[in-house]
Amino acid sequence: ESLKVLGGENRAVLPRGDALDKTITKLAVPAVLNFLILPLVGTVDTFWVGRLGDPTALAAVGAANQVFSSIFFVVSFVPSVVTPLVAAAYASGDEEKVQKQVRDALWISVAIGATASLLLLANPRRALGLALPATAASEVWSQATKYLTIRAGCLVPAMVAFVGFAAFRGRLDVKTPLFITLFSQMMNVILDPILIFGMGLGVGGAALATAAAEITSATTYMIMLVKRGTLKLAANPLKALKP
Repeated sequence: ESLKVLGGENRAVLPRGDALDKTITKLAVPAVLNFLILPLVGTVDTFWVGRLGDPTALAAVGAANQVFSSIFFVVSFVPSVVTPLVAAAYASGDEEKVQKQVRDALWISVAIGATASLLLLANPRRALGLALPATAASEVWSQATKYLTIRAGCLVPAMVAFVGFAAFRGRLDVKTPLFITLFSQMMNVILDPILIFGMGLGVGGAALATAAAEITSATTYMIMLVKRGTLKLAANPLKALKP
């Protein structure tokens, strides 16, 4: 069946400029840009923290950010399943099934994210042990703990935003997530110098700026999902949630 969709057994492997190739390009370019923006914005945090002239602060942010990113990608496996499920429901024209898939994914992701967040908040130093040696300076441990604690408090919004991104991808809409990412991450770029230097919060200011961007992203995704009919909040969602 897949061979028929692609144009038969003799279809050329290389691009040939037909409708399928144009569709792939139209979907791939915004998606790739979206994935490129996040690490690029991360370098902005490193740049501004580096301007503090404190090597311990730079080491703390590097370690804490690596730990948070690693844990996030371990627990955020649900969106990887959501995209094909939403795509299948969307292709069949079953909007109610699309809404249910997104709603279930949100509930599961919130539960997993909240659990991971509580574990991080309860013992951030143990998590930091994955990246920081025990012999590191106490100031590095202190600042890294502050950064990771603030980021841990926003793990649920980060999970919600990731599900939103997956839901839009399932509907073959990769432009909306790109605009949301640009909007939210520009907030991070603007808030970094204000919080780090203007308010004198240092490493904590960098974490707060990133947290604000994650909350903004999650809120925007929720509004857009409801507005476009991709998400419909159920009266008793837990009753309908499958294991």
